[in-house]
Amino acid sequence: VLLEPIASAALFVANDVESIRGRFSGEVSTTPYSLRRSYLLRDPAGSLFNPYHNFSRMQYEARSVLPTTPPAVLRQAGTDYSEALRETYLQLPEIDPRIPALANQITANAKTPYDKASAIEVYLRSHYGYTLDLSGPPQADPLAYFLFQKRAGHCEYFAAAMTVMLRSEGIPARYINGFLTGEYNEVGGDFVVRASDAHSWVEVYFPSIGWLTFDPTP
Repeated sequence: VLLEPIASAALFVANDVESIRGRFSGEVSTTPYSLRRSYLLRDPAGSLFNPYHNFSRMQYEARSVLPTTPPAVLRQAGTDYSEALRETYLQLPEIDPRIPALANQITANAKTPYDKASAIEVYLRSHYGYTLDLSGPPQADPLAYFLFQKRAGHCEYFAAAMTVMLRSEGIPARYINGFLTGEYNEVGGDFVVRASDAHSWVEVYFPSIGWLTFDPTP
């Protein structure tokens, strides 16, 4: 990864990362006395951060193992969630009662958490439109406005809607911010990821398997 300066201490990798190496302290001198011991931080959710911040161009290498669990295995994962997981990833504020009712309607024929997550993902992709036009007065409940009135929004609305609906169904879910893969550069043999590739999506937890990605944005 060749990372240009960005207004964040986050480091970007593909999930799930196994190892990462690079120079993160920003020091340019190579004398033993001037080098600062660098280290990275990882929060309980698995996000990586550089405590020295990304004030200059930075290059690092990460090794990740991409999940390839087949749907048949995910359907057998069950619902044996730990108490800590439930406390963190089933939290909900007070929400419009139409939202859990809609989630229940969408998942009525789904038997497993995987099928419920897939049903909500497909429903949002096929019943709502994508737009960056959010003009109009501020809404007291933006999520309810998105789902029941405007029926169009950008990725943050889709990811928030799916996360809230899954949690209302008792399925641990979390809202993720990051970047899409970007544009493939045939000359360099790499991917160019721009600010316009910023994206939000959802991760759903499956016991004994871990967090897997779902993207409800059309």
